[in-house]
Amino acid sequence: MFRTVFDEIWQDRSAVLSAPDSFRLDFIEPPPSLASYVTTFFKFHSDREWIKDVQPANTGHMMVFLSGEGEARFASGRVDVRQPVSLIGPTNAAMQYVVKGPLIVLGCGFTPAGWRAVTGLSATESADQFADSDAVFGGAAASFFADLLHIEKTTQGAAQYSAMVAKAEQFLLPRLRPILPRHAEIISATTSWLDGSLTPDVEELYARLPVARRQAQRVIGDYFGCAPKQLMRKYRAVRAAMLLNDPSCSDEEAAKVQDLFYDQPHMIREIRHFAGRTPYRLSGEEGTLLSMWLDKENIRELRQ
Repeated sequence: MFRTVFDEIWQDRSAVLSAPDSFRLDFIEPPPSLASYVTTFFKFHSDREWIKDVQPANTGHMMVFLSGEGEARFASGRVDVRQPVSLIGPTNAAMQYVVKGPLIVLGCGFTPAGWRAVTGLSATESADQFADSDAVFGGAAASFFADLLHIEKTTQGAAQYSAMVAKAEQFLLPRLRPILPRHAEIISATTSWLDGSLTPDVEELYARLPVARRQAQRVIGDYFGCAPKQLMRKYRAVRAAMLLNDPSCSDEEAAKVQDLFYDQPHMIREIRHFAGRTPYRLSGEEGTLLSMWLDKENIRELRQ
């Protein structure tokens, strides 16, 4: 049913993205015990009958659907139906989705180490698709969902957020798998390389790493979901979209962003592929859900 509706809504050019007054999205700091594994928790709520939107390429996520059901479509054309506890692997392109509301979600973004530690899955093999949360968590996924749903129904406001994050901490901590010290070193070096420039040189990364090129590619893929060159393109495009999405971005700063790419058509293609919108359309979507995902204060896993 929902796959048919999904196609119909995405073919309907008049269907608009989430308007500023149609949702509430709050970001919540993770507890210190999860700081190395979770970038942020977030609580999303919308009373709309249908929520149609796009999410920029990102790291792995977990989203617990306390209300609402629908589908996500990945760049490959793969369509996955949400589970009550949905695990979304690292995405290497913008992801489209349609959900039948009302929608209530508690979610969190994982660091590269966090996705592997929580799920035990290679980021390359689980990229751009949903992972089976029942296979990853077993019967505990249903209990976790029931606990969060009870909190949703019995508490409100800050107390609700605190209780939900505490429950998530209680659920995730015992399931964290250890990360090999050599792998942690490679993750740290790769993150530092990405943070050093909007267009970091791939050869410079290999020179920093304590392993041979082929092994480095395998380990980076296992944690980040793609090879270094693709990773650089993803971070450059999403960060460029973040800068252009900033209302305070001046014409001079926008010109510097364009200089990161071969030419304007190249910039448009890259930002559309990884962020889901052209630079021109980003400038007219202040307050939308996509602009919230691209706010430099919120998208912590990709901000520089």
